[in-house]
Amino acid sequence: MQTNVPAIFLSQYQDDKARIKEAVKSGKIPMTTSWTLEDFQTAVMEDDSFKGIKNTNMKLIYDQVERLREKEVKETKKRQRLGENFSDLLYSIKEISASSTWDDSKALFEDSQEYRALGSETYARELFEECVVHLKERLKEKERLREEERQKREGA
Repeated sequence: MQTNVPAIFLSQYQDDKARIKEAVKSGKIPMTTSWTLEDFQTAVMEDDSFKGIKNTNMKLIYDQVERLREKEVKETKKRQRLGENFSDLLYSIKEISASSTWDDSKALFEDSQEYRALGSETYARELFEECVVHLKERLKEKERLREEERQKREGA
């Protein structure tokens, strides 16, 4: 009878990888970007359900999880940069004011590269709402300063 040892090792590796990736994703293993392989191994081994994972599997899984985390960091930075570009565009559009609504303003930017690059209307809408809130705050501050100035003139 012939056994397929490599297939058994591959199956065990894939099972270990799936379990550890799920633990990292769920936060059960709170991996940070500064972790070393040793930090990762220590955190994994603290959980009894991961006892018995081979060091070679641990190293391979760590490398893969680390690559995924680096990719997530890059994607987050890219999303943030695209969001900043879109926000800059919103603030540059004179027709957008403290009283603007999404539906009334969308035509002003929907054909722009900045809006299309976001790839998410939900995210664009969040940024638009933040812009409007900021414009409302600035308007209130201007009104407050005008009122202070008026009171100073009347009091003088």
